[in-house]
Amino acid sequence: MIPITFAPLSSLVPEEWRDWFYGVVSDNAPFSFGDNDLTLVTARRLHAHCEAVLDAETLGLPEAMITEFLKLLESLQDAYVDLES
Repeated sequence: MIPITFAPLSSLVPEEWRDWFYGVVSDNAPFSFGDNDLTLVTARRLHAHCEAVLDAETLGLPEAMITEFLKLLESLQDAYVDLES
């Protein structure tokens, strides 16, 4: 059996972002935020999508906050992120 490394998305998203994050990121996402548990996507793929949709100016956030989150995703590389947890 091949071990799979994953992290729940809820453990990666800053708590103060939770009111808006999922709506912004799930809109037109290239993957599903369905109702099933364990919807896994690679951190690399999630990073690419978040980089495209998280705009600091539009969201009224400091650019450093977005950059820090993207660096976190980038550090996970090919680990999976569970979108449902």
